[in-house]
Amino acid sequence: MGFAQSISVCFRKYFTFSGRASRSEFWWFYLLVLVTCVLPSFIPGVPILSFVPLILVIPIYATSSRRLYDIGKSGWWQLVWFTGIGFFLLLFWWTRATEQKDNQYGPLEQS
Repeated sequence: MGFAQSISVCFRKYFTFSGRASRSEFWWFYLLVLVTCVLPSFIPGVPILSFVPLILVIPIYATSSRRLYDIGKSGWWQLVWFTGIGFFLLLFWWTRATEQKDNQYGPLEQS
């Protein structure tokens, strides 16, 4: 899945927390989030648009939830982020390969 297709899918599934998200869909969308929310703050003279993160917060959690479902984990595991060290556990899971079988969170989607 390419960059444009990934962004399109993530915005089409804006409120969809069930199903699966491939690694490429997840990481391309997070690249968009990084570019639009974090990088402008490092460029002097560029105003920080505070509404952009508000627009992206729901699809960020939805895509992350679908990515966790793709590897056989519950989307509720995102809450470990708030422990501080949980980011490293999530990072490890987000980089894992797709579970190559139907799991309790849905069938394997072929792209």
